[in-house]
Amino acid sequence: MHGAAGERGAMQVLPRTARQVGIVGNLYGQAGIEAGVRYLKLAMTMHRQAGWCAVASAYNSGIWRHSHCSAYGRAVTALAALR
Repeated sequence: MHGAAGERGAMQVLPRTARQVGIVGNLYGQAGIEAGVRYLKLAMTMHRQAGWCAVASAYNSGIWRHSHCSAYGRAVTALAALR
């Protein structure tokens, strides 16, 4: 899978994002999932107090932005609630 902005792999991680969390190499396999998990962990650490919607939004738009709940975050949390 390859996103319009250059995201790669199952977790749709940008190569520069992967490097920020210490992952280099082919992002279409295990390394891409590891990069996504590390980045999600950072998003949780930085935005959890604002709620799960803010965590999902930060994963999607960048963890360094202020905590907010975007349409993407609302969609992710709505899908998670269906489980």
